[in-house]
Amino acid sequence: MTVFNHLFKELFKQKNRNANAVVIIQLISALAITIISFVAEGRYEAEYWKMVLPMFTFLFAVTSIIALPIYLVVTCYKNEHVNRSQTWRLAPISDEMFYLDNTLSSFISVIYLLIIQNIIIAILTGISFVLFNENLNDAFKGLMNGFSGANYNVAFGNVLQVICLTILISLFTYLIVSFLNFSTRAIVDYLPGMSSKAAVTILRLVLIIVIAKLLEKIFELFSNVILSPTNFLFGDINITLNGIIFLFLVIDIGLLLANMLLINKFFEAEQNK
Repeated sequence: MTVFNHLFKELFKQKNRNANAVVIIQLISALAITIISFVAEGRYEAEYWKMVLPMFTFLFAVTSIIALPIYLVVTCYKNEHVNRSQTWRLAPISDEMFYLDNTLSSFISVIYLLIIQNIIIAILTGISFVLFNENLNDAFKGLMNGFSGANYNVAFGNVLQVICLTILISLFTYLIVSFLNFSTRAIVDYLPGMSSKAAVTILRLVLIIVIAKLLEKIFELFSNVILSPTNFLFGDINITLNGIIFLFLVIDIGLLLANMLLINKFFEAEQNK
């Protein structure tokens, strides 16, 4: 467990550098776009410049929506790079635990980025309310009035479901990429004449199609089995979403076990990676 924790800290530290770089790029981009837009439109009066901070906050929030999935893809690539690295694989830990460590550190770095983005948005929004409370407080009061008749228990449950589904889909992204990488490597190693890049690319495309069709069939075959107990437990509220959450949980566990088996039995590290 000590080696597991130490390796996790080292991997997480490296991946956090990328997350911090993403936040810095977001801040610079949002600020540059804000200033350029005001200058280009000739808004030099003080009343216009009062909206610089709110606009900057809005643009940072927009770039956060764009940056998060991009960072997820980047960490998927770095995740597989570490899986292939002979240097990292020399760590005194089993292959299964190494894979689990690497995947968790990548996923937690995405959560870290999401938290940092939301903290910055909250701080900028709070400063905007303090400095320009006359205009923004009216908008905030109108927003609160719109929620006055809402069922907050239902709203909280819906938000919690969306968060759970987002987490499971993010994990699924890491797991399916690793599965494609591990299974392709295993097939290439055991089939002669399949080592060329073109053959590997074709093989991966075939696997993607097969996996997509398999997932489609799984959703069709087990939807009734999953939705019936979900209906019993949760009633008619968000019945489909609950079923999808449960199904993704099962798929993620299955992929995790398959990947741990593949990296232990079939997937070897490469030199100088």
